[in-house]
Amino acid sequence: MDEIKTKSFGSLIAATIDQAVDCPFIVFQYAYWTNCNYDSQTLVKLSKIKNFVAIKNAINDPRRYEEEYRCLKRVRSDISFLNANDVQLLSYFCIGSDGALVGYASLAPEFIVALYEAVEKGDLRKAREITNRMYPLTQAIYSHPRLNWHTRIKEALVMMGEIESAAARPFLPTISDQTREMEYVQDLIDAVVETENSKKANFPYCTILSLFDTDCSIFFQILTKSNFFKIPTY
Repeated sequence: MDEIKTKSFGSLIAATIDQAVDCPFIVFQYAYWTNCNYDSQTLVKLSKIKNFVAIKNAINDPRRYEEEYRCLKRVRSDISFLNANDVQLLSYFCIGSDGALVGYASLAPEFIVALYEAVEKGDLRKAREITNRMYPLTQAIYSHPRLNWHTRIKEALVMMGEIESAAARPFLPTISDQTREMEYVQDLIDAVVETENSKKANFPYCTILSLFDTDCSIFFQILTKSNFFKIPTY
């Protein structure tokens, strides 16, 4: 922790995690308008952590991208600076990068590799030709709303025969609706009990019941197990 003397909460967290885990990590710079990113000064301080090996830069602001690229390369040239601005790959490659880390590469990897190599060789004419060829596809994938960007990529992969379905696989085994309902109600009951015990508010069980458009027997089945509430069994 002494290696990083900063008031930045984010860099302090990163340093603490690094000491506990000792594992290489990549910093993800989200777009500037999300406020989910670090300023250049903080990135330089983070560079003092040896496990900071790469940055995925999707800042979507040429000025900040160049500033962050130059700052990090000045203090740690070994940190891989990866272009993650899918919609404007050419312009950011020209500023400087060590490659790309983009979802677009799952759909058009050959184009993106060829584009990067052309820029690195200083062949701007070829790089522009590749970008022009990619442009209709880029426009089709990365039009609004942003929420559908990766869904469109998956749909395109289905059309190409690369994957069978664009639907995401479930993270957990499916459970019955009744089990899910009971778990939800139990969480609410626990919250009410905690609130009542702390005497911060009066939140009676009828308030919880009003939240559900369901069989009341599920609600009462859990409610009667609580030592806090004393109501008849239904």
